[in-house]
Amino acid sequence: AWYSEVDLPDGLRPLWPAFEGLRQLLNQEAWLGLRRFELQLACYPGHGERYAAHTDTFIGDPARRATAVLYLNPAWEPAHGGCLRAWTPDGDILVEPVLDRLVVFRSDAVRHEVLPAFAPRLAATAWLLGSEAEKL
Repeated sequence: AWYSEVDLPDGLRPLWPAFEGLRQLLNQEAWLGLRRFELQLACYPGHGERYAAHTDTFIGDPARRATAVLYLNPAWEPAHGGCLRAWTPDGDILVEPVLDRLVVFRSDAVRHEVLPAFAPRLAATAWLLGSEAEKL
């Protein structure tokens, strides 16, 4: 589900200022020119669902500059699966989706996938956006 600041359920309202703070920090430290973000809450039910390898930008649309994923799984165990696999110049990285883990990467540069989840997997993803007309 996609959310705006006013649509967030009460228990998740702190996500909005946290992602806004991240946007400001990335602008200050990495000069990405981020103007806003889109927020999605995702649940994989746990029946082997996965998300195939991809990058988070759309062809011809340079707006998505950074992806931030916050995991919301309080009792995650390795047998639950649902890890994020990312390909970097130094090789594959596997990220376990444990509670409060934040992963941030360039939307256009990091190819990644979600491996099969065998227990419910919850995550809040913010795509941090620059101006649609500007390219990095």
